[in-house]
Amino acid sequence: MPESDIGEKTEQPTPRRRREAREKGQVAKSNDLSVALTLLGSVILLHLAGAGLLHALALLTRKRLDSLASGVTSPETVRLFYGESLLFIFSAAAPLLFGVLVIGVGGNLLQTGLIWTAEPLKPDLSRLDPIKGLGRLVSKRGLVRLLVSIFKVALIAAIAWVTIKDGIESTAALVDLSPAGIITFGGRMVIVMGYRVAAALLLLALVDFGFQRWQYEKDLMMTRQELRDELKRMEGDPLTRERRRRMQREIAAQRMMQKVPQADVVVTNPTQLAVAVQYEPEEMAAPTCVAKGAGHVAARIREIAAGAGVPIVENKPVARLLYRKVEVGAEIPVELYQAVAEILAYVYRVKGKTLPEAVA
Repeated sequence: MPESDIGEKTEQPTPRRRREAREKGQVAKSNDLSVALTLLGSVILLHLAGAGLLHALALLTRKRLDSLASGVTSPETVRLFYGESLLFIFSAAAPLLFGVLVIGVGGNLLQTGLIWTAEPLKPDLSRLDPIKGLGRLVSKRGLVRLLVSIFKVALIAAIAWVTIKDGIESTAALVDLSPAGIITFGGRMVIVMGYRVAAALLLLALVDFGFQRWQYEKDLMMTRQELRDELKRMEGDPLTRERRRRMQREIAAQRMMQKVPQADVVVTNPTQLAVAVQYEPEEMAAPTCVAKGAGHVAARIREIAAGAGVPIVENKPVARLLYRKVEVGAEIPVELYQAVAEILAYVYRVKGKTLPEAVA
């Protein structure tokens, strides 16, 4: 492998790497998209409810001014006027503020989904390093962000200018309008400007979101060495895997040895192999191998069988065939029925038991 390929991120990220990045709060997200959606939602809510709010506020103001003009003004009446006005403004603005909050949260969830992690809240002292901070400001990515921000400001200024310029042509008609009509005209201009700015920012935000997705995938890419290390961590350390396999073999051997006393006979060859066979006509369709082993395992099987009073029969050909063809817990194959039946018949005669009809 060329040495230059080792440090290049050419491999797709693994699911584990994606999961770890998400747990750290690293997701593809465009703050501009959240801002644009919030602005657009705010303009829509203001467009739908703004006229009614202004009308109600005007009525409240007129009512209070009339009551102040017709009566004696005192600190108490002034406080009452301002208190009721503030309460009205708060109750009227609360639905708008709540709607803006829902839109803002929804814009973030739309991009990232639910993320339950406190990793981004952990203090990072490296961010306090002025040298690193300056490096981030003068980096290529920081320069791009600065240029994009300047472009956004220029775009918003241009949209505002075009909107105001279009409205100036209608200002001559304001002379014949009532104060309420003038306010309505101004509100209409604000709404039009809001829609235009929100639409332009939303278009830029969608482009930025696509770029953030591309940058996120690029940052998650892995080198070949990282991929090998990741696969090694997923599979586990070789020593750990071997230790796990050894423990599994030991547990299986212990369970196997526990079944030796239940066997009807142990067939040996006579020292190297040992196969324990059990047959319960009511529960088994054929004799079953409950334990087998070679070397010291065979010696241990013979030892346990002798201690439990299980007959040990020497039959080299049958012992070899059983050891080679039958797994522990499996029934003996059909071609060995006759040989095993003869051994079981011998054992039953020695014990003075009646041979089951299925074996006989």
